[in-house]
Amino acid sequence: MAQQDNFAVSLVKRACPICGKLFDAEIVMTKVLTKKNAENVRNMHGQCVGYMEKPCEDCQKIIDQGAFMVIGIDASKTDDFKNPYRTGHLVGIKKESEFYKNLPEEYKKRDACFMDVNDMKQVGLIQE
Repeated sequence: MAQQDNFAVSLVKRACPICGKLFDAEIVMTKVLTKKNAENVRNMHGQCVGYMEKPCEDCQKIIDQGAFMVIGIDASKTDDFKNPYRTGHLVGIKKESEFYKNLPEEYKKRDACFMDVNDMKQVGLIQE
C-alpha cells in the first residue's frame, strides 16, 4: 500500500449561524495515517461541518445597524431544536420596535432568535 493512500487533505465549509450561507473555513488533514482515516477526510471535502462562531460579514452589518435577526423555522419538520429546520425566512427587526421591546430578556442577550414561520406570519413579520 502506498504512503499517499494513508494521507488526505480537505477544505471544509462552515455556515453563518444567522443566514446559513456557506463559507470555506478550514483545512482538515489526516492525523492518524490509515487508509480508512484518509478516506474519511477525503469525503469531508467541500462539506459543511458546522456553524461559524460569529455571523458572516453581511449579517453582522445588519446587526451593527441596530437590528435583531429573526430566523424562520418549521417546527413540524424539526427533530432537534438545537438545530431546527430552517425555512429560509430571515427578518431584521429594529431594536426600537415594540416587537423587540416585548421579547424576553433571554432573547435580547443574543443577536438573533428562531421563530416558527406560522408565528412570523401571525405577527406580520412575513407575508405569504
